[in-house]
Amino acid sequence: MTMVGQPCPIGMSKSLVGRCSGKRVILWGRVCARGLDAAIATIVLFLIVTCLVGASSEAPFFERWWGRHMFVLLLGSLALAVLVGAALPLCRRVRVPLDQLPELDAASDDAGPEGHSARRIPRRGVAAPVAVVAVPLLVVLFYLESGNGQESGFSWQSAVLAAVPTGWLYLEELNYSRTFQDYLMPAIDVPGGRVSPDACRRATAYLEVPSCAPWPARVIRHQFFSSLLLPGLSGAAQKIALVQTGVDCAALACALERFRLAHGQFPESLDALMPKFSSQLPHDVVTGQPLKYRRTADGQYLLYSVGWNQTDDGGVLGLTESGHSIEQKTGDWIWRLPGGASVRSSFD
Repeated sequence: MTMVGQPCPIGMSKSLVGRCSGKRVILWGRVCARGLDAAIATIVLFLIVTCLVGASSEAPFFERWWGRHMFVLLLGSLALAVLVGAALPLCRRVRVPLDQLPELDAASDDAGPEGHSARRIPRRGVAAPVAVVAVPLLVVLFYLESGNGQESGFSWQSAVLAAVPTGWLYLEELNYSRTFQDYLMPAIDVPGGRVSPDACRRATAYLEVPSCAPWPARVIRHQFFSSLLLPGLSGAAQKIALVQTGVDCAALACALERFRLAHGQFPESLDALMPKFSSQLPHDVVTGQPLKYRRTADGQYLLYSVGWNQTDDGGVLGLTESGHSIEQKTGDWIWRLPGGASVRSSFD
């Protein structure tokens, strides 16, 4: 038993638990230092073993068992090292009776706050170089062992990707496919020939959340590639709708011209084109309703879709604030008769 006022035995000089003013005191600085020492030693040992495993066979590193389970092994080794090096000794010392604990004033010369700080500084000085050197070295090792560096030269981007756990990439693929299936695919109804602006807006609102999050959060949630690639696809749906509307209007324009050549004028309605000049009338891909059509006073016609705002604006184009460019998200999508009316077209 260590008596107050007497030096502590060697086995007690580095105790994680002491006694001060009759109370049990846990020296968390020493606990963290022991855990850090154990983690540093584990990383160095793990790096050495990984190098030996990588050099022991010509097969690609990640095709072997160690490579496939490397990050799980590393995390398990770190947890075990911290458990054995810090947690278990702390549990043993906590169960020691209070009268057998060393008095902090009589413990070793580094038991005080100044001594603890002095001991932590060298550990921090060792931990930083090990972390800075070991991690990039491990990444380069994985990259070279995978054979990528021998084919196209070294690339840090490829090296980092080579070190990323395969499971992370699988989760990125899963989130990408799930988001595409749940939010973007419902926007385009292929059998029905429709594109839903409301579904596109819901997809855009959903994708804005991970896109605005900091990149570490996107990496942790496995939404990094989804936030980079998918937001642009919601805009692609609008372009698909616009192009398909242009194709449908062009087909109707051909049928209308054939009707004019046969009857000397354009019809009063699109129904007059069936079945001789058109076997089927295309519908508006935005609303699913018939395209808007009417004859004009000069004997021409106006053919249009209600557009992305799903509102019939009477055949009026949506323009930007300057008035010089067409804004496809507002107004109607208008087909202009070439050489006819002076109306601008959405498909120019």
